[in-house]
Amino acid sequence: MTRRLVTADELLRIPTDGFRYELLLGELRRVSPAGYQHGRLVMNVATLLDQFVRTHRLGTVCAAKTGFLLHENPDTARAADVAFIRRERTLDARDVTGYWPGAPISWWRWCHHTTSMPTWMKR
Repeated sequence: MTRRLVTADELLRIPTDGFRYELLLGELRRVSPAGYQHGRLVMNVATLLDQFVRTHRLGTVCAAKTGFLLHENPDTARAADVAFIRRERTLDARDVTGYWPGAPISWWRWCHHTTSMPTWMKR
């Protein structure tokens, strides 16, 4: 039996049942809540990042739960713990409804894949 693939638009309309979902190539995936340490660390990173981005007018910082449409047909919609979208990409953001089209710069994932961190994050 083949599963019916879910679209990003359908994911946006799923009734709230107390769980969070992401979409991976059309397949609905339930996402577990983060633990206390993770949540505290992400909040600290998000706060510093948001202050830096606002001060230097670099773009927009989005919180966890903000969905990003990473692939279409079949759709993949996921949420980073903290996401940064460059200013140039946000100029037409008023037209965006639903998930942000494309990938943000995910600082949390970036930190896990790099050995160097910006000086302002080391404070």
